[in-house]
Amino acid sequence: MSQLAENIKEQMQKHRYRSHHIDEHLNLAKGTFSVKLRRCDNDMSHGINARDISGLCSLFKCQPTKLFHDVKFDEEIKDKK
Repeated sequence: MSQLAENIKEQMQKHRYRSHHIDEHLNLAKGTFSVKLRRCDNDMSHGINARDISGLCSLFKCQPTKLFHDVKFDEEIKDKK
């Protein structure tokens, strides 16, 4: 993981940054769309707000499908109706 990514993760865990500050540090495109990612791991919850999912994936060198591999979108939509 790059030093920038480690710094952002550390700051997020300390809850010092709001979403627009995280976007600036990730150098993400503004005004596209907003997505909130949240993962629970070992009784800890990690979340991030991003405006450009492709920029986020390129930062962490992953594919968008890997981020959402366990999400069943159809069931999520039906549950909310």
